[in-house]
Amino acid sequence: MCSYVIELKSLLLSGRGIRIDAAVPDDYISVSRSGPSVIKRSFFIDVDGHTIKATSDHNSDIILTSMNGDYYLVTPDRKQIPVKFIRPLGHCPGTLYITVYPRCDLNCLFCNVGASGSIRSIDALIRIVNNYQALKPKSFSLTSGFTYSGEEIEVLLGFIEWLRCTYSDRDIGVSIYPRSKREIEKIYDLGACEFKLNVEVADRNLFRKLCPHKNYEYIHNMLKFAVELFGEGYVSSNIIVGFGEKPGGVYDEIDRLVKIGVVPIIRPLVVDKGNKNRLKNAVGIERSNITPDQLIKYSVYVRDRLKEHGIFYSRKTMCGACGACDLLEEIQNQSSEEQEVEMHEYRYI
Repeated sequence: MCSYVIELKSLLLSGRGIRIDAAVPDDYISVSRSGPSVIKRSFFIDVDGHTIKATSDHNSDIILTSMNGDYYLVTPDRKQIPVKFIRPLGHCPGTLYITVYPRCDLNCLFCNVGASGSIRSIDALIRIVNNYQALKPKSFSLTSGFTYSGEEIEVLLGFIEWLRCTYSDRDIGVSIYPRSKREIEKIYDLGACEFKLNVEVADRNLFRKLCPHKNYEYIHNMLKFAVELFGEGYVSSNIIVGFGEKPGGVYDEIDRLVKIGVVPIIRPLVVDKGNKNRLKNAVGIERSNITPDQLIKYSVYVRDRLKEHGIFYSRKTMCGACGACDLLEEIQNQSSEEQEVEMHEYRYI
């Protein structure tokens, strides 16, 4: 695999947008319904067989253009990189990602979901699935905000049961903040094959400021329990980077997760108009400080630790099935020759 794909992807993921001089078809625009980029419009491109999530930036020196019906990225040094648009299944390509409850009472400061929104009924969720049947989703990925009333969990469990009965040949992944081990057991017993619970922030002090209603040790205990059910490599966890954390703390968190069989997913922080003031007031940042170089280093470290512990990332659902927002798949697919020079030849477009 050419190193320019990792180079380009690390740039775009660390905050570099694309200046669009060609129309992006409406069907290819994605608006997240959960997570830090919930209000942000984005699109997905295929570069040499690899999926990359991108956003628009009128001031960028990376330009999307079209010639004779084909699309290209034009880099500052005038290199033309052929790209294709990928149609998302709502939230992202690769899996039909559905948010059961687009509301959350936990109010993490980087997240734009917020405490407004209404729960979706099982019938409403079924209609979402039916709307995408023409695109033949290969798997289903379910997430939900957390409510203290617990009203969303029964809908989630009922929907999992319907999916398993209706699509017995499709994989199901679930990402929630569970109230108990029993909730994880129910999700597993109903037929989900992958589970995700996000650590979110590696640094404990930053975690307390950014996720005041979550418990750091509780998350790790639930992850360990989930691995006992789903197995190593079938449980994953996002680590968001770019808050000003020290790299050593991120490496320590990667080690801790891998040692219990969890796949760490390195996700760059997205700062936008929805969370900018909250982040500035809480931790004093106005933009993500993650660099392409550091993003690559973290991803290389995850790859090496997974290999050391013999953990295979299943990638059947959720972030693993899409792969647009992290570098792990590209880093893992490097040849041995590319690995030898990986930290020396990236020049950043």
